[in-house]
Amino acid sequence: EGARAVANAARLEVARLVLPHDASADGIVTVSAGIAAADAASVDLTPAALIGQADKALYRAKHAGRNRVVVADTALR
Repeated sequence: EGARAVANAARLEVARLVLPHDASADGIVTVSAGIAAADAASVDLTPAALIGQADKALYRAKHAGRNRVVVADTALR
C-alpha cells in the first residue's frame, strides 16, 4: 500500500504540472506505474522475477488507458 501511495502521489503531482507533451493522447505528460512487492518469506523470488511482475503491471496500466497505478496481479508477499 505504501508503494501504491507514493506512485499515485507522483502521478498526481505530474498531472498538476500540466506539462505539454505533443505525442501524448491527452497532450500532457502523464505517469503510469506498475508495482510488485515481496517480503522475506518470498525466498524463491528472484529480483528479476519481481521486476518482471512490476513491468507487467506497468504495461497493464498503459493498456488500460495510461495515467494510472497498477499493482501486480500476483501480489508477491
